[in-house]
Amino acid sequence: MLLHENLLNSHQVETDSSPTGASLSVKMASVPGGYSDPKPATDEIKKICHEVQNQVEGKTNQKYHDFKPVTYRCQVVAGKNFLVKIHAGADHYIHVKLFQGLPCNGGKIAVNGVQEHHKKDDPLVPF
Repeated sequence: MLLHENLLNSHQVETDSSPTGASLSVKMASVPGGYSDPKPATDEIKKICHEVQNQVEGKTNQKYHDFKPVTYRCQVVAGKNFLVKIHAGADHYIHVKLFQGLPCNGGKIAVNGVQEHHKKDDPLVPF
Protein backbone atom coordinates (compact mmCIF):
# COMPACT_ATOMS: atom_id res chain seq x y z
CA MET A 1 0.00 0.00 0.00
CA LEU A 2 2.93 2.35 0.63
CA LEU A 3 3.94 2.14 -3.03
CA HIS A 4 0.38 3.03 -4.05
CA GLU A 5 0.37 6.04 -1.67
CA ASN A 6 3.71 7.25 -3.04
CA LEU A 7 2.37 6.88 -6.55
CA LEU A 8 -0.66 8.99 -5.67
CA ASN A 9 1.48 11.65 -3.99
CA SER A 10 3.97 12.08 -6.83
CA HIS A 11 1.91 11.50 -9.98
CA GLN A 12 -1.45 12.32 -11.45
CA VAL A 13 -3.58 9.19 -11.28
CA GLU A 14 -6.73 8.65 -13.30
CA THR A 15 -9.21 5.84 -12.77
CA ASP A 16 -11.93 4.72 -15.11
CA SER A 17 -14.61 2.26 -14.18
CA SER A 18 -16.15 0.54 -17.16
CA PRO A 19 -18.44 -2.49 -17.68
CA THR A 20 -15.36 -4.61 -18.33
CA GLY A 21 -13.63 -3.62 -15.11
CA ALA A 22 -11.56 -0.82 -13.65
CA SER A 23 -8.44 0.60 -15.20
CA LEU A 24 -5.72 2.81 -13.78
CA SER A 25 -3.45 5.10 -15.75
CA VAL A 26 -0.58 7.16 -14.41
CA LYS A 27 0.73 10.39 -15.94
CA MET A 28 4.25 11.31 -14.90
CA ALA A 29 4.54 14.79 -13.43
CA SER A 30 7.22 17.14 -14.70
CA VAL A 31 10.38 17.02 -12.68
CA PRO A 32 10.51 20.24 -10.66
CA GLY A 33 13.47 22.29 -11.87
CA GLY A 34 14.00 20.04 -14.89
CA TYR A 35 13.71 20.72 -18.59
CA SER A 36 10.33 20.49 -20.29
CA ASP A 37 9.62 17.87 -22.90
CA PRO A 38 10.59 18.94 -26.44
CA LYS A 39 8.03 21.24 -28.08
CA PRO A 40 7.76 22.80 -31.55
CA ALA A 41 9.56 26.14 -31.77
CA THR A 42 7.24 29.06 -30.99
CA ASP A 43 7.38 32.57 -32.42
CA GLU A 44 9.13 33.66 -29.20
CA ILE A 45 11.84 30.99 -29.65
CA LYS A 46 12.27 31.92 -33.32
CA LYS A 47 12.71 35.58 -32.35
CA ILE A 48 15.25 34.75 -29.63
CA CYS A 49 17.25 32.54 -32.02
CA HIS A 50 17.25 35.26 -34.68
CA GLU A 51 18.68 37.66 -32.07
CA VAL A 52 21.55 35.31 -31.17
CA GLN A 53 22.40 33.94 -34.63
CA ASN A 54 25.56 36.10 -34.88
CA GLN A 55 26.73 34.86 -31.46
CA VAL A 56 26.18 31.23 -32.52
CA GLU A 57 28.04 31.82 -35.79
CA GLY A 58 30.91 33.35 -33.80
CA LYS A 59 31.15 30.27 -31.59
CA THR A 60 31.14 27.84 -34.53
CA ASN A 61 33.11 29.96 -37.03
CA GLN A 62 30.39 29.29 -39.59
CA LYS A 63 27.86 31.43 -41.44
CA TYR A 64 24.40 29.83 -41.53
CA HIS A 65 22.16 30.70 -44.48
CA ASP A 66 19.51 28.42 -42.98
CA PHE A 67 18.93 28.99 -39.27
CA LYS A 68 15.48 27.69 -38.40
CA PRO A 69 14.56 26.65 -34.86
CA VAL A 70 12.68 23.35 -34.94
CA THR A 71 12.14 22.23 -31.35
CA TYR A 72 13.07 23.47 -27.91
CA ARG A 73 13.05 22.59 -24.24
CA CYS A 74 12.78 25.09 -21.39
CA GLN A 75 13.97 25.08 -17.78
CA VAL A 76 12.79 27.77 -15.38
CA VAL A 77 15.58 28.95 -13.09
CA ALA A 78 16.35 32.54 -12.06
CA GLY A 79 15.43 33.27 -15.66
CA LYS A 80 15.07 30.58 -18.33
CA ASN A 81 17.42 28.06 -19.88
CA PHE A 82 16.55 26.96 -23.40
CA LEU A 83 17.85 24.03 -25.42
CA VAL A 84 17.01 24.62 -29.08
CA LYS A 85 17.41 22.33 -32.09
CA ILE A 86 18.12 24.50 -35.13
CA HIS A 87 18.04 23.37 -38.76
CA ALA A 88 21.22 24.79 -40.27
CA GLY A 89 20.85 23.53 -43.85
CA ALA A 90 20.57 20.19 -45.70
CA ASP A 91 20.67 17.46 -43.04
CA HIS A 92 22.73 19.60 -40.64
CA TYR A 93 21.30 20.50 -37.23
CA ILE A 94 22.86 22.25 -34.27
CA HIS A 95 21.83 22.27 -30.63
CA VAL A 96 22.10 25.60 -28.85
CA LYS A 97 21.94 26.27 -25.12
CA LEU A 98 20.61 29.73 -24.23
CA PHE A 99 19.97 31.61 -21.02
CA GLN A 100 17.45 34.45 -20.78
CA GLY A 101 17.72 36.54 -17.63
CA LEU A 102 14.73 37.80 -15.69
CA PRO A 103 13.13 41.02 -16.96
CA CYS A 104 14.06 42.77 -13.68
CA ASN A 105 17.71 41.95 -14.51
CA GLY A 106 17.50 43.23 -18.08
CA GLY A 107 16.25 40.01 -19.71
CA LYS A 108 19.46 39.62 -21.70
CA ILE A 109 20.02 36.45 -23.70
CA ALA A 110 23.34 34.61 -23.65
CA VAL A 111 24.56 31.69 -25.76
CA ASN A 112 26.00 29.22 -23.23
CA GLY A 113 26.85 26.41 -25.62
CA VAL A 114 26.59 25.05 -29.15
CA GLN A 115 26.80 21.45 -30.34
CA GLU A 116 27.33 20.87 -34.05
CA HIS A 117 26.95 17.80 -36.27
CA HIS A 118 23.51 16.72 -35.12
CA LYS A 119 20.84 15.00 -37.22
CA LYS A 120 17.10 15.68 -37.36
CA ASP A 121 16.22 12.76 -35.08
CA ASP A 122 18.95 13.32 -32.48
CA PRO A 123 17.36 13.88 -29.06
CA LEU A 124 17.62 17.34 -27.54
CA VAL A 125 19.40 16.60 -24.27
CA PRO A 126 21.00 18.95 -21.73
CA PHE A 127 24.71 19.61 -22.22
